[in-house]
Order: sequence, then C-alpha cells, then structure tokens
Amino acid sequence: MTNYTQNIAVYIRTTTGDTEAVNKQRAEVSSYITGLAKDGLGTSITEYIDSDTSGMNTDRPALNQLLNHAKSQQFDLIVTTDLTRLSRDENKVSELMETLEGTGAVVDFTTSPELVVDTDEMDTQQMEHINYQASEAAEELNSND
Repeated sequence: MTNYTQNIAVYIRTTTGDTEAVNKQRAEVSSYITGLAKDGLGTSITEYIDSDTSGMNTDRPALNQLLNHAKSQQFDLIVTTDLTRLSRDENKVSELMETLEGTGAVVDFTTSPELVVDTDEMDTQQMEHINYQASEAAEELNSND
C-alpha cells in the first residue's frame, strides 16, 4: 500500500470576531475531514480564517491567501462549512468556485449547499419572507393530506 498525504485547506469565516464561532466551524470541518480519512492516507491541513468579516466582501486577507495558494496547486481538497462562508453574493460564489475548482482541487462542504439557510446577515423583512414561504409550504402539504 502506498502512503499518500492529502493537502487540505480549511476556510473559516465568521461575521463576528467570536472565537466560539470559529471553534464551532473548526470542529465541524475537523469531524468532516476525520470521516474522509482512509487507510494509508495522511493529511496536511492548512487553516485560513477570516473573522469579524462580512460575507458580502470577498476582499478578505485569508480568502485571498487561500486563493493564491490554491492557484499554485498546493491543495487536493478545500473544505468549508457551507457556501455562505465563501460569499453571500451568488455571483461571487460562482466566480470563487470556478477559480478554486480550476486549480485542480476538490471543493467540499460539511453541509449540503441546497440545505443551508444562514440568517446571520438577513434583515427582518427577509426573515419574515422566509417564514411566510415556509408557512405557505406547510399549509400546502397539510391540505394535500
């Protein structure tokens, strides 16, 4: 059996400077990576952390460093908890994903992208709209019973 070391980048972004939020994401990603481990597969993990940073701004020190390192093909795998860690702007997420995947690295998330609803930066009107849609969907399901 050939031993192989997989180079993994972990990206963490929090809106607040709260170390508990950083540690929560770190634990989630660590657990995910542990689940990927295979016999003979070693891991070399590099963390990139932007804390107290809005998801609307993609000019972030750790994200920029990750992008530069990824472009020089330093990673086999890039992991973050969900798409919103990269950006809250769908167009920017698409651009970032294209850039990261273009490096040859696999980009993976600890949660399914289609299931993520992150409310950190939503205003009251957006939350009310989501709640309204959820209640409408629930009523429709109940009326079909």
